[in-house]
Amino acid sequence: MTTVNTLPTTCPKCNKRFKATITFSCGYKRITTDLRPLYWGMNPMPNRVIRCPFCSFADFVNGFIYDPPPETVEDYQEYYKRFREELKDLKRSTVTNGASERFDIAARYEKEGQPPEIIAKIFKEGVDAIRMSGQKSTLTPTLKVPTSEIDIKCARKCAHAFESSPKNLAFAYIAAEHYRLAGEFDLAKKWYQIYKDAIKNREDPPVALKLVNRVENEALKGNSKELLIEEEMASIFVRGLNF
Repeated sequence: MTTVNTLPTTCPKCNKRFKATITFSCGYKRITTDLRPLYWGMNPMPNRVIRCPFCSFADFVNGFIYDPPPETVEDYQEYYKRFREELKDLKRSTVTNGASERFDIAARYEKEGQPPEIIAKIFKEGVDAIRMSGQKSTLTPTLKVPTSEIDIKCARKCAHAFESSPKNLAFAYIAAEHYRLAGEFDLAKKWYQIYKDAIKNREDPPVALKLVNRVENEALKGNSKELLIEEEMASIFVRGLNF
């Protein structure tokens, strides 16, 4: 279930007011081998980040300022009437697929010295947003593909996240997959092996060995295309996407 609303928003950087469309919830039922969920219904990626149309500051929805919620029904009626009128004259936030905003946030977090795993996760979401652009349902093919350079950059960030904190096992696998998607098959094979070594003696790895062997075989064949995990097998192959 997806709930979408356009709200008056204030930028924390320049303090100017504008309107932004926000998605409050969404679901998915399929997934690709690089652990990108395929959303059904409205694609939520453009709406979970905001860019200020005045100073270009980008951040997640919770990083911006909103009016406090009304306390009574009467207050709500007045508030709703007022902000509906205000929205007519407000400039709209300029977000396309949410990718550039995530790349900006990741770059800012890097300068701030945030943990590599947080930076890698945000950057990967940006790459995922490009792949989701224009997708109308889980059954349609991907319409846009990131450049090899972006996939390589994503792979490097995920590899660094794993090296910085080896407990984040899924990052090693994701690094391998993005190297494969970029056509860097030698690096892909190296990172598949790193992941397989890391999950030895683990009963419940984040990505099952059966799936790793499947996609590694695609790398050996020189296949850099995106692969879909069959819907009925997704719960068997992949456990816990909160990497």
